Amino acid sequence: MNTARQLRIFVIGWFFCAAVYGATFPAKASYPLKINGANPRMLVDQNNAPFLMVGDSPHSLIVNLTPSDAASYMAAMAARGFNTAWIDLLSVGYTGGPPNSSLLNGTKPFTNTIPGTSSYDLTTPNEAYFAYVDEVIRMAATNGIVVILDPLDTAGMLQTALDNGSTRCRAYGQYLGNRYKSFPNLIWGNGNDYQNWSVAAVDALFTSVALGIKDVDPNHLQTIELNYQASSSLDDPNWAPIIGLNLVYTYYATYAEVLHAYNQSAGIPVFMGEANFEYETDNDEDGGSPRILRMQEYWTMLSGAVGQLYGNHYIWPFLPDWQKFIDSPGIAQLGYMENLFGAREWYNLVPDQTHAFVTAGYGTFIATGPPAKSSPSGRFSGNDYVTAALTADGTLGMAYLPQGGTITVDLNKLRKGPITARWFDPSANTFTPIAGSPFANDPVPTVPGHTPGVATTNMGGSTVPTVIGTRQFTPPGKNSAGDPDWVLVLETAAGPVTNQAQAEPGQLQAIGQTQTEPGQLQAISQTQAELGQLEAAIDSYHAAFGFYPPDNLANPLANQLYYELKGTFYTNGVFETLDGNTDANLSPGATFNVFGVGSLTNYNRGGSSPGSRTARNFIPKLSPRQVGIETNNGVRFTVLVGSVGGPDLTYQPLGVPGLNPWRYVSPGVNNPTAYDLWIQLSISGKKYLISNWSKTVRNLLHPCVVECALRSKHA
Repeated sequence: MNTARQLRIFVIGWFFCAAVYGATFPAKASYPLKINGANPRMLVDQNNAPFLMVGDSPHSLIVNLTPSDAASYMAAMAARGFNTAWIDLLSVGYTGGPPNSSLLNGTKPFTNTIPGTSSYDLTTPNEAYFAYVDEVIRMAATNGIVVILDPLDTAGMLQTALDNGSTRCRAYGQYLGNRYKSFPNLIWGNGNDYQNWSVAAVDALFTSVALGIKDVDPNHLQTIELNYQASSSLDDPNWAPIIGLNLVYTYYATYAEVLHAYNQSAGIPVFMGEANFEYETDNDEDGGSPRILRMQEYWTMLSGAVGQLYGNHYIWPFLPDWQKFIDSPGIAQLGYMENLFGAREWYNLVPDQTHAFVTAGYGTFIATGPPAKSSPSGRFSGNDYVTAALTADGTLGMAYLPQGGTITVDLNKLRKGPITARWFDPSANTFTPIAGSPFANDPVPTVPGHTPGVATTNMGGSTVPTVIGTRQFTPPGKNSAGDPDWVLVLETAAGPVTNQAQAEPGQLQAIGQTQTEPGQLQAISQTQAELGQLEAAIDSYHAAFGFYPPDNLANPLANQLYYELKGTFYTNGVFETLDGNTDANLSPGATFNVFGVGSLTNYNRGGSSPGSRTARNFIPKLSPRQVGIETNNGVRFTVLVGSVGGPDLTYQPLGVPGLNPWRYVSPGVNNPTAYDLWIQLSISGKKYLISNWSKTVRNLLHPCVVECALRSKHA
């Protein structure tokens, strides 16, 4: 926030519909977060799962909300897919709080002041105040949210720091470090509009707080926000030994400062801490229109960041009627961004800084730009720079075109094999196929008269592949919002898709399979991660509807879990899934033949009667390898499957060879008040059971251990 951003009201769309607005229900991360040992640009949780930061900035929450309202806020944001919140431990007028940073009940954070001043003595903490801070952090943990806690706001609390001096500041930091060292969902977020960090005497005060924390708690990550209009944490060398995250702060085109931070160090993750806020325009900035927010978000994600914090003009100071604000296009669009990247290996994307991937049409790189008020197109709303990124294995390439236009892509940078090419509309969370996709991307045979990139027919009548070298891509006109920005997504077939970063030494041995080889551990660990993903989706379904998804009593393998978790709408005599997967379409007759029921449950009924229901997509983040086509009673249908595959990693009990569906029954045998969810793997001659009723991976003696019990139950 800058100095003009002092009176804000943040409003949560409390009854925000996840299916409409794109919010997700991700599995909770296992905190505390850490830097991945194998790839230090990556932020991961304790299970080594990549952490895509999607955060809000409720700076004044502690001093301006009651416990019940704070709990409601946390639950609402978690329901929209937010996993991070930047909160000020002490909030005075600069950040929307009262002048003395007291709680709503009048409790002050400290019991004494420095003699001769009005500044609190930081060495006299008030237990009642900090007990409430404890409660807030625990509320966040309950909702899977990590708190970026600002210990001493460098803008609003500067005079307090000056009056206390370095010794008291360090003692205060030691108090905080000792008190919060065992809170897992915590990152220390120093700074805030820190315009005078270059003044040595001032910087010494705030580094003293951070060093005091580190004296007692070296484990929690720290970061700092420096100055507007553009900065990154590592710009101040005094903070380099302290921080573990490089926070970007900019009101210019975000790609410039994110790439600057990305290039500062290969050993520290980068995230966007603050840019333009929704519903807000300060000084000569561009403001927070939906289009500006999209530009910031996609530029950021394709420039090497691990995520970003969102801001909303109505966040300060949580006025008494904040719950009335229930609609935010920015929050919806941030959910679309999370869906797009979260379903892919975003953490392996490397920014295309040398234009080796997008070779032409990438626009003009502008680091700062003119003042918004002196330019018809603002600071960057007319910026045409295309950010692009590619995974090292060539399985995924993405490019964000803020102004549309035509780009040239070197497809040789992608993995050989068919290339699926689509345009993603960031304003509507939808894909548009590109004509001719999937493209061939194999060596073109030598054929007289053949021009690479042009379809020809050889003497035998077979078609020569049409893609080799470069290809031009042009978006399909305006997006759903009437704006020109689109995301190009190019994907090729790959090995097993993992939602887990490379394991650090000893990480996977906790599974307990002492004789398991590394490849087996990877397969088991990946399947456990997918189990957690499905559990979170099923639990969200239950929370929304009051019951668990129906099952297929006759055959746990041929279950309707994909349709129930994806959500459907009934049109033209068929059920179609909300994600537009036409392969999944089923008629009521087909649902009866496959699942033994004439209708699905999570579908749009329409109307406003008490019996109507709006369908929801509870699991938007599926990779293509988690979905398969099965056949039952002569009907093709879609199932959720385990993504690990290959000749030695596939259990084939029924149906299509190579397909390994998740089994599901509700109520279950092992979980009689809920559901059973399980899968079996065959690895090096051993069969393993991975289930939601046991955290231990079991080596099965007989593949019918579970299915036989279920057949007995439902006989």
